Amino acid sequence: MSLFKRGKTWWIRFTTPGGERIRCSAATEDKTQAQEFHDKLKAEAWKTAKVGKKPTYTWDEAAYKWLMETQYKATHKQNLQQIAWIQQFFRGRLLTEITREVIAKVGEVKCKETSPSTANRYLATIRAIFRKAAQDWEWIEKAPYIRLYKEPKRRIRWISPQQAGILLNELPEHLVDLVKFSLSTGLRKRNVTELEWSQVDLLRNVAWIHADQGKKKYSRFIKCNCYRGVEEADWQTSNKSLHLSRKANYPNEYESLAKSVDTCRY
Repeated sequence: MSLFKRGKTWWIRFTTPGGERIRCSAATEDKTQAQEFHDKLKAEAWKTAKVGKKPTYTWDEAAYKWLMETQYKATHKQNLQQIAWIQQFFRGRLLTEITREVIAKVGEVKCKETSPSTANRYLATIRAIFRKAAQDWEWIEKAPYIRLYKEPKRRIRWISPQQAGILLNELPEHLVDLVKFSLSTGLRKRNVTELEWSQVDLLRNVAWIHADQGKKKYSRFIKCNCYRGVEEADWQTSNKSLHLSRKANYPNEYESLAKSVDTCRY
């Protein structure tokens, strides 16, 4: 039978003209609704096989496939968070149903919650998925045009030597080394907090970042201009990273400071 029950839910089972076996849940306890869904799937399968109509795909399938293909990206975790938020709007919807107007409304919601620049990051992810679906996978004829918000131009600001001195004087002793090293090298938060002793040479006053640790995926050689600070720092050479002992003793202070380490780069 094409329709059968598992518990209280109706399921669908049939073979397409092309020989492919289809078996899925109708997600309903109503037999009439399950029959309608069955007929729709069967009609689409016939059109695909006989008329050459392209099969339809959902946003969930496209987002999952895109995430699998972009696992190598340094922003993969951010993309996961973005798509998790977008799911509340697009979950279960066909790609052909998600129009330019629908995407614009999602951007408006995010812009009100955060800022135009943050909304642009989410819209850019949506745009990337639709472009893949249209150009690489050929799931849709054309990707919808997505207009990004204008971002305000801001002056680049950096911390002055006087401000750096004030900051270091105000910090607890166990956090001074971390900030001093950040100011000296200009490294990102993750590169500083996860730096290992095997990547530091105190005699030559240098450090290096491996390609798999950098955001742009290339190796970097860092010249430290605070040799005295590095030499006098009370770091245990048995530690796996420069911050390990202090992170364990002061977890709350460390985490709050670590969030703002990146600001020392500008």
